Amino acid sequence: MAGPTHDFLQPFERIQRLMDSEPGEQGGRRVILINDPADVQTVMHSPVIVRNETMRALAGDGLIFSDGDKWRERRRAMQPSFPPSDPERHAPEVEWAVAGLMSRLERIAGTGETFLLLEEMLRFTTRLIYRVAFGIELSVDHDKAPMLIRFFDSAGETSMAFIDSRSPLDINAMRQFQDARRDLDEEIESIIDHGRRSGVGADHVLGVLLGKSSEEPDFTEEDVRDEIRTLLLAGAETTSNVLTWLFLLLDAHPDERDVIEAELDEAATNDRLRSAILETMRLFPPVWFISRKAIGSVSVSGHDFEEGDWAFLCTYLVQRNPDYWERPNDFVPDRFAPGYELPHRYAWFPFGGGRHLCLGKALGELETFVAARRIMHSFRLVRADDDPLPPRIGLVLKPCHDVPMLVEERTRG
Repeated sequence: MAGPTHDFLQPFERIQRLMDSEPGEQGGRRVILINDPADVQTVMHSPVIVRNETMRALAGDGLIFSDGDKWRERRRAMQPSFPPSDPERHAPEVEWAVAGLMSRLERIAGTGETFLLLEEMLRFTTRLIYRVAFGIELSVDHDKAPMLIRFFDSAGETSMAFIDSRSPLDINAMRQFQDARRDLDEEIESIIDHGRRSGVGADHVLGVLLGKSSEEPDFTEEDVRDEIRTLLLAGAETTSNVLTWLFLLLDAHPDERDVIEAELDEAATNDRLRSAILETMRLFPPVWFISRKAIGSVSVSGHDFEEGDWAFLCTYLVQRNPDYWERPNDFVPDRFAPGYELPHRYAWFPFGGGRHLCLGKALGELETFVAARRIMHSFRLVRADDDPLPPRIGLVLKPCHDVPMLVEERTRG
């Protein structure tokens, strides 16, 4: 087999074409493209630029898509389940889910069999969010991942028609999305039914949504469905993609992998692994774009927004902006060595920013690090093919197809 391919590190042409376009009209509204950190900061903190309706028609009006009073009410209700002041709050659940992932890898190791990287990482993150948010313990071999992948992929393909006017809506893609949405909605109903039958309490988000806390507002049936859908997207799809890209990058950069493995064997620090994770999120941010809408007049770096205009912030290109990053398309974990300083506050913002900073940031960071450390301490994940990996862009950035991997047991020094 040939050596590992690095094509996935090159700029995604479809994104670049989109961002190289002049501001224009789309669906009767003006869209202004933003890829400079200073402009991102202005947009993210402007009181007259708010979340728009780009994704609500596809994924519902959950916390990550709502704004205003509705968003504040829901954020207040759900924040206690993910306290930023207690990043280790869900450490026991993370260890439980990682143990299940390790047991699956142990079964594969040494057999010569392959597994699908993205699906396996999604199986792990899904199992974790079900326990943390819903109080449901899935088996280590649960089969929810393919269903979620179908929904995320079809929703992503459909979303491009909202984002890029040169990507007209494909009728077949829309039908696939509707089928996948129907399957997911059935799963959501089963989650709600479990919550009502099991008496899940307010220590889980599901209990809060079902009114188990007298201090919280009443959620309608549609509110509950929207928030569960949001939790699956934000709590499973994003982190699984970070882990997928991390192991692909380390496979393509064996010298970096060797350094991390040596550090883990010496049990000295985990600095190099943390740096590699941060660099992975720079190159492949969990959320590659953020869209906003002006509700009043405001100027951003020479662009005069009027009410109804949209701002399209491309996290992917902001974090590869050559004015702020040397060798912006290369995997260089040393950028994030201990004591690093960002070239700009918004040159790296994979968890968003401003008032809409990701609710589950601490959980995402914890599960990514613990899973990566445990896997790399015992195993080496190696690509079983050298097929090109052109990008698939949709709700998140991911390889165009799932990647078969081998599990090699490591002999620690």
